[in-house]
Amino acid sequence: IIHERVPVRQLRSLRVLWPLPFGLRKTYANGAERVVSHALGHEGPKSLLARLKKEGLAHALSFGVGPALEHSCCLALSLDLTEAGEAARYGRVLELAFEAVGALGRDTRVDPRVARRLWDELVVIDAATFDFSLTKSSAYSTAPRLARALHDCEPRDVLCYYRSGLCDGDGGAEWSPARSALFATLLHALTKAETIVVHCATKAPRVETTTKERWYGVEHGARDLSDDEIAACRAALERGQSGENGPEDLGAPEPNPYAPEANLERRPTPWKVAADPTNARRAAAAAPPRFFRSGGVDCWWKADAVFGQPKAYVTAKIAAPALGNGGPAGWG
Repeated sequence: IIHERVPVRQLRSLRVLWPLPFGLRKTYANGAERVVSHALGHEGPKSLLARLKKEGLAHALSFGVGPALEHSCCLALSLDLTEAGEAARYGRVLELAFEAVGALGRDTRVDPRVARRLWDELVVIDAATFDFSLTKSSAYSTAPRLARALHDCEPRDVLCYYRSGLCDGDGGAEWSPARSALFATLLHALTKAETIVVHCATKAPRVETTTKERWYGVEHGARDLSDDEIAACRAALERGQSGENGPEDLGAPEPNPYAPEANLERRPTPWKVAADPTNARRAAAAAPPRFFRSGGVDCWWKADAVFGQPKAYVTAKIAAPALGNGGPAGWG
């Protein structure tokens, strides 16, 4: 089904839903859906977003579990389209989405270790995020969050809810048979072009928008996907599965070189263990040496004293006359 609406503000968004006949809320400890979301939602080489950007079809992409009920849910792909992507939304854009699904299935079939590697990366990131959170939530926000989590998870897992690699069930932090089975089930569900529901917000509708919603008067309408559109998606899926465009074109993410190390330990804060805390604090706060200067770009280098890990913060300050004068004509 294709559902189009004419938004009040300027939007070019596309959302593709794959309905599932089962829910994922009670299987929170499994977490295989996060591997699927990570693999199809990443933005690096071989990603769907990189391919869409290369062809000038989209600006941004996200993938995850959409509407989630106890006994049913959806996997959802959301896209911010360019003008070219809006024009090709039910053609090239949908076809590339299914080609990416096929390529992910190909990579995980050829090398079963790929899914395990992606899971292991998520587990390490979950642990680091949990152990080294930079901010503490207020009691006002923490209590409702924990109460909501108790609707779906066991009390022992309430603190690590949404971080399935930290939960006790379905193999703990290991890539278990249960997770592998759910991953295969979800990947198979994504191959079903005939079941998708497509929502599009566009100022250039192609569906007869004869209905208006009652609050803002937004016009909307719907139609079925044509047989040709479904056939094109299936053909794209087969291209991804066969890798006829080359294994470097679309596929599973490459290993993340920036993932934190397992069992990462926080180092003592320097001024808390120093013999002279005052001077140690001053040294930690001192301006780092400049690493290089090139044109209008300055770079300073400062080692991370807490984790001892490679880390970079990039802050850009842009000074231009056009910005001070409100920008070029037509901005805003």
